[in-house]
Amino acid sequence: MKRLLSFIVLSLPLYILCLSSCSKIDASIYYVSFSDGNDKNDGITPATAWKTISKVNTKTFKAGDSILFKCGDTWRNEGIEVNQSGTKAAYITYSSYGKGKKPRILGSTRAVNWELTEKTNVWKCKTLLKDPWTTITAGGTNCEIFFELLTDSIVWGYHELYTVGLTNLNAEYEWTWNNNELYIYSPTKPDARYSSIEAPQIQYGAQVNYVEYQTFNNIEFAYFAGYGIRDAYGPRTLHGQRVTNCYIHHIGRKGSNVAYGTYTYHSDGYYSFNEIHDCGRRGISVAEVRFDKFACITENIIIENNYFHDGWHTTGIDLNITGIEHVLNNVQVRNNFFEGNPNIKNNDRDYQNSNHLYISNQCPRVGTTASVRNIWVYNNIFTYSQGSAIKIEKVDSIYIWNNTFYCFNPTLSNYQAFVYVSENDMGIPVCVEVKNNIFYNNILGKFNSDLHAIKADADWYKTAMAVDYNLYYSQDPGCNFVEIRGAEDKNKKWVRGQSFTVSQWNNYKLQVGFDANSPVPNDPLFIDPSINNFNLSEKSKARGTGVKIPTITSDFNGNAMNTPPDLGAIQYNTKPLKVVKP
Repeated sequence: MKRLLSFIVLSLPLYILCLSSCSKIDASIYYVSFSDGNDKNDGITPATAWKTISKVNTKTFKAGDSILFKCGDTWRNEGIEVNQSGTKAAYITYSSYGKGKKPRILGSTRAVNWELTEKTNVWKCKTLLKDPWTTITAGGTNCEIFFELLTDSIVWGYHELYTVGLTNLNAEYEWTWNNNELYIYSPTKPDARYSSIEAPQIQYGAQVNYVEYQTFNNIEFAYFAGYGIRDAYGPRTLHGQRVTNCYIHHIGRKGSNVAYGTYTYHSDGYYSFNEIHDCGRRGISVAEVRFDKFACITENIIIENNYFHDGWHTTGIDLNITGIEHVLNNVQVRNNFFEGNPNIKNNDRDYQNSNHLYISNQCPRVGTTASVRNIWVYNNIFTYSQGSAIKIEKVDSIYIWNNTFYCFNPTLSNYQAFVYVSENDMGIPVCVEVKNNIFYNNILGKFNSDLHAIKADADWYKTAMAVDYNLYYSQDPGCNFVEIRGAEDKNKKWVRGQSFTVSQWNNYKLQVGFDANSPVPNDPLFIDPSINNFNLSEKSKARGTGVKIPTITSDFNGNAMNTPPDLGAIQYNTKPLKVVKP
């Protein structure tokens, strides 16, 4: 996978700004070092650092305090408990000090001292206290183990039920548990074949216990059963959370009910310059779940400059409410890179149909004020969607501007779309605006004609949707690019409505009424998508064909918008996206 270098470089001034704001008040800095700390120390200098997270959890912190973990150190099986609030002017900060890799907070025990069993290539160890699959539950779910390879990559394990004689273990990365012993299939001795085998033992890396104004910066969270960073259950109206420059990955089980990189319902949230991937359920989850005690308001959130990839239900962001009169309002999703994996096949054992961005109001809305509204999605790049790039369900108002959508997964046959807007069955006013985007569809119609640039359910689109100034391209001109589905029939099933190919462009505009000012479908002529360079070539039809949107002043790379603006996330004649291999 390609990693975005600019995310790391640009994140440093943000944290400097945070520390400078904290220095204006009477704040303390505490140091934690697993390699050379001691819990008997006072923790107020690097030379007198504490050792464990358990020690941190016994202390009371005040607004403006910083708790810094030593770079290059690793903590296992300890989660941070955040029990004190900062203030709007002085957050409590959990971050790092020193040089080297981000401090690692891991929810796993390293499985070592493997012994060969009587079955060929099956090994066992007794160094774990808990079965990751059945004894560490997060909302009733299970957890895999993880194999760190010598090539610096990570592979998910494959859990198998225990059978007498270990007959279920037949392929590499398969594992099971019985009688306090972990068993794996490995062609050679595991201690030499893998750099580490990580077996999750706890649920979360940090839990925020109904307190406000905290920052997590420059920390790695990995190998937890349920969450990297989470708010306590259930939701209340709280304020102030920042997650910046963190590396969060490999949480739970693929397709799990609960396996999140971050889970929050805090208002005034800021999530930036993080790399989040391989979370079994969601990357960033802003969710007000069903909880009858409190109606929760979550608003004013910015999610920008993050790198999401390799997802297993929602690759990137999930904005979701369920239950009573919850409100999710004013969320900006901008300048993020959502990368799908084109190599996953629907007959693979680990296949999951993951959306990049999922936005939903699942509350029973008759007689309630439940609402998801004012969602702004702009200057993002979405590649190789496994499901929909943006899936929208019963959202009151959403604005999708200047995004680049490039390719579906080429081997997954499903019914998704780059932008999929579901029905609104409550008869409330709805606004869905789709402008200044580029949609590049790589799918052949004979393989799957049901992958679209835009799909909308029922005929309420006529008054609810504004779609214009977009450039569409299909490698196969016979592949459908827009579908408007019909209403439900008496059996509550959707009736197929109108579908259009790019060769039916004029008929589409006449019948549907969308894209009156959009250029004729054409190849956008990206410079080099193979290295994620989505700059436009000189002859691109996306140049100068957009409409000015006053609130967008710069593009994905931070360059000023052209006049008139170009379509997509990156303006013409600007610096290319910088990428490096990890």
